[in-house]
Amino acid sequence: MSKHTPGPWEYAEWGRRIISGTGNAEILVATVAINTYRDQGRHNANLIVAAPNLYEALKAMTDAFLDTQGSHGAQEQAAMEAARAALAKVDGS
Repeated sequence: MSKHTPGPWEYAEWGRRIISGTGNAEILVATVAINTYRDQGRHNANLIVAAPNLYEALKAMTDAFLDTQGSHGAQEQAAMEAARAALAKVDGS
């Protein structure tokens, strides 16, 4: 189980904040700097907001991969190693 703030997360553009929850139970996850590249800041915010979903999807895919029988090619093995490395960064291992 991951130790991050549970999702879903959303971007509150008026405050340039990524938050989890609503109303009085909001948890600040991150703030997004908006500079001369406003579109870039918004795209960064979208990536941050998607992080919990991406984590869960990647975890599900690695679990499904481990459950499959038979041999996997070099491309699949490389993808699995990259996925495991990404999950390890999230989990702090």
